[in-house]
Amino acid sequence: MTPPFERFLGVDWSGAKSEDEPVMLAIAEAVRGGAPELVAPPQPRAVRTRKWSRAQARTLLEERLGVDQPRTLVAIDMAVGLPWGSDRALFGAQGWRALVDAMAGEHARANDQGIVGSARSTGERINARFPDGAPFRTDDTRNNGRFYRDHRVAYYRQVESLVPQAISPWYLGSGGKVGYHTISGMFTLSRLLAARDRGALAFHVWPHEGLALPADGHVIVECYPAAMGAKLRDVEAGTTGDERDALGIVAWLLDRDRDGALAASFDLDEVGFGRVDGVSWSEQVEFEGWILGM
Repeated sequence: MTPPFERFLGVDWSGAKSEDEPVMLAIAEAVRGGAPELVAPPQPRAVRTRKWSRAQARTLLEERLGVDQPRTLVAIDMAVGLPWGSDRALFGAQGWRALVDAMAGEHARANDQGIVGSARSTGERINARFPDGAPFRTDDTRNNGRFYRDHRVAYYRQVESLVPQAISPWYLGSGGKVGYHTISGMFTLSRLLAARDRGALAFHVWPHEGLALPADGHVIVECYPAAMGAKLRDVEAGTTGDERDALGIVAWLLDRDRDGALAASFDLDEVGFGRVDGVSWSEQVEFEGWILGM
């Protein structure tokens, strides 16, 4: 039996902009048995803002995932996996970690001013490599499915077949553009993994690095507030939707920890649809990822 988590962190990831631009991103945390509270972004005393940049959020994650920190469960509203086969189709890579690092490398390509571009520009650059059918689906290309057919890559991950309101990580069209979360999320995760490789951090990315939880260390998971029923109703006046989602993620984790049901959320039952021929179920899930609680 793995030891309990001592701290819970919920992140409502957001924004198509660059790493240093403030976006609608919110973070909440709680110690075990406590109450969720919003974490304020670092800012000069003269500046008042509740918006985080993704670079600031990454710095906070580096602090919370340190080797000397209380065991922390980090639940982030973003997918850091794509449907099976996208590693080869996009980058000629092999495996989930190679996909993450290749996506991060694409996102890290500096513009003329030497600044890392936006998630939007990264998606556009990747799409431009596939003129007959782009992988990231926009309003202009939403009816063109040639990329998925020609490369034998699904539009949805298996887990999204279980969540009626879920949006594909390929989607960049009107409404929720979750593909930007995937692009910028893989950039952040690649940086965190590199720091872990240097011995500075200690965490497990579930389920990509194995369905079984490790005996110690922090854990990063994907979540989906809408599917978790995670929005809080009784919150402070003026709280934004992103902040409510971040608070709600932590509240959901705390509820299950208190009820003794959190560990069961990591025990997945194999499902038969959305499967890839010739690939084991665990292998597919570890590549594509899973939404905690589904």
